[in-house]
Amino acid sequence: MRSLSLSGKLVFVFLSLFIAGSIAPPAQAAVVSEIVIEGAKRFGRDSVEVLISQRVGREYRESEISGDVKKIHSTGNFYNVRVEKEVSSQGVKLTYKLQENPVLVDLSFKGNKNLDDDNIEEILNIKKGTIVGTVNIHAQTLAIMDLYAREGYSNARVSYSVDPEAAGGISVLYKIKEGPRETISKVKISGNENIKTKNLNKVIFSSPRRFYSLGQKGLFVRDEVERDSERIRFAYMNEGYLEAQVLQPQLTHNKQKNSYEIVFDIEEGDRYFVSDIFFEGVEEPPEFNKDKFLHNLKLKKGKPFGRTKLTSDINFITAFYTNKGYADVNVSPSVEKQEPVDGNPLVRVGFSVEKGQVFHINRINVIGNDKTIDRVIRRQIPIIEGDLYKSADIALIRPFVGRTGFFRAEEIEVSTQPAETGATNELDITVRVKESSTAQFNLGAGVSSVEDFIFFGSIKESNLFGYGKSLEANANFGNITDTYTFRYGDRNFLDTNWSFNTSLFRLERDYVDYDRKSTGFTIGIGRSLYRQLWGNIYYRWEDLEIRNPSQAAIQSGIMSSSGILSAVGADLTWDSRDNFQFPRSGHKATVLYEHSGPFGGETDLRKLVIESNTWVPIVRGSFLSVKVAYDRVFLRGNSTSHAIDERLFLGGSSNLRGFDYREIAAGGNSTLGGTERIYIKSDYVVPLFEPLGLYGVLFFDIGNVFDSERGFQFSVNYQDLRKDFGYGFWWRSPLGFVKIEFGYPIDRLSGEEKRQVNFSIGTSF
Repeated sequence: MRSLSLSGKLVFVFLSLFIAGSIAPPAQAAVVSEIVIEGAKRFGRDSVEVLISQRVGREYRESEISGDVKKIHSTGNFYNVRVEKEVSSQGVKLTYKLQENPVLVDLSFKGNKNLDDDNIEEILNIKKGTIVGTVNIHAQTLAIMDLYAREGYSNARVSYSVDPEAAGGISVLYKIKEGPRETISKVKISGNENIKTKNLNKVIFSSPRRFYSLGQKGLFVRDEVERDSERIRFAYMNEGYLEAQVLQPQLTHNKQKNSYEIVFDIEEGDRYFVSDIFFEGVEEPPEFNKDKFLHNLKLKKGKPFGRTKLTSDINFITAFYTNKGYADVNVSPSVEKQEPVDGNPLVRVGFSVEKGQVFHINRINVIGNDKTIDRVIRRQIPIIEGDLYKSADIALIRPFVGRTGFFRAEEIEVSTQPAETGATNELDITVRVKESSTAQFNLGAGVSSVEDFIFFGSIKESNLFGYGKSLEANANFGNITDTYTFRYGDRNFLDTNWSFNTSLFRLERDYVDYDRKSTGFTIGIGRSLYRQLWGNIYYRWEDLEIRNPSQAAIQSGIMSSSGILSAVGADLTWDSRDNFQFPRSGHKATVLYEHSGPFGGETDLRKLVIESNTWVPIVRGSFLSVKVAYDRVFLRGNSTSHAIDERLFLGGSSNLRGFDYREIAAGGNSTLGGTERIYIKSDYVVPLFEPLGLYGVLFFDIGNVFDSERGFQFSVNYQDLRKDFGYGFWWRSPLGFVKIEFGYPIDRLSGEEKRQVNFSIGTSF
């Protein structure tokens, strides 16, 4: 056998080494041996480490480094983040080197002559004591210039300087050059042949500055001028002018007066009418009725097209399906131009409906009710677990829960989310609340327009032990009236839809012509008939005593006497108030009928009460309150003495505030009053300082008292109605409502005062 040559032996050796290297086990992947975090002085290692995906002992991954840096940057706590890598036999050591953003120690302004520091600080998103970065500090210059622009200073310029402070803090000074305030001297609209100029002026922001102009009225705000062009175009589209164009506004600047003349040129185009309305993705009745849909839509065949009407119709169709369980319904409109007919341009409007699937409610979660038990809140929710999803019912949860007064109405949150079960056709509802104070303890003294001086005390809990029950005790001591009352109420007696209420009372009152004393009780039950409609029946028992009648009272048939009043009554009440304690919107209407006589006692009478109270929000927290009331007492037999306090009067803080207490009576007989009365009490309430609970009120009252014949004849003479007006101040104090109101009678009669001052504190007298 021949031996290999030298060259062959070398080739053999190299091949052997190559093969050995190729089949050697792969090199072990590098692991993270150590993580070092430098520079996190205020935030600590732990707050940074949770953002890092790398872990000691795990495989090192280069691709994750950039993601970690971005996450640390996104916190806004650091302005510089670097990562250094050191490889050794033990693995990879990572060092995160951080440079923290400073804390804003002081924030100040210079050159702001026309805007207060507080006004500027309010719009900034940097605050003293918080961490700020250079980018954010610079961004505030734009915010300040925008604020000045909205106030008519379109040429305002802002710069800033940063100075270091102790412990790594900084102070920032914003230097402001306000420039002149610019106004609008004239606004002209041209080319509008089919929409009146006065109607277009109502939709735009820009208007001439007058000597009586307030706020931003008449100021030149460049951004608003640009938006005015869109506002005008939108107004035209609402009238069917789909191709209307508003050219670039023409601005003429008067440097001497720092004012602008603005001209809006309009090209109206054609007016489009609706030729047809069609639907896609919907079924035939009973789920979908096209004729019913067309009747409820704002857009109508043969009528002009309008963008606002289109939006309203989309909302209507969406609500129709979301109230049938289709929580994810999507309604897409289409507007197709067609050939004109008889010279009228036409559009065909379509609504494509993607219903999705039907949803049911899986769970209703209540969060934040530390005191109030769950079922008290759930009783106010007009939907239960397992029900079909209905958007209208979901929308009622917040006002229904808020009106109880147990929670801060502005902080009630309602949200829906996929069910925890994972079912694709179920949703969970979360109701998040924050408890408010429901207990009141008042003790003090005061004066009123009726009493010279009065001591009062009361204790009230409207959410007793978190069960939604109410308990109240009151005592008032004055030189005219002594009153003691105890009340208990439960709107859901024994966790049913029945209500239960009872009261004990003792009343002593010294009238001008007689003294009256009564002790008694009431007890009643009621039931929710439909959401906001309640029916009640009750029994009232009083032990009455009339003492010290004057000669005028004796001549009117009022004698010293005592007797029992035993009465049964019933009422129906519709109550949609947003808040039971201090409503600003909603309606409450009550019809009450009471009958005494057949149930024992010496007093035989019937009583009818009809009341309607309406609250309407106006602007900026103000609201209008209107109460309309009609009362009628039907006397039977010889009930004059015992029923004297059931007879009717007007005047005082509770009705006609321009007249003295019980001053208005039938025929001017202030002893007997009347048997029929009607009055309207209206208040316009404006918040003066909401955090303190201070309100101003303007009022107007009208009404009168009549003495009717026996029976149900309606005897009100509207020409005899008395009227008053006035103003006042309300304060929701810790001791209850404090009210002072100044009333002035209209068409004052002889003997009547020019002005009445009604003052009350803690309660009504």
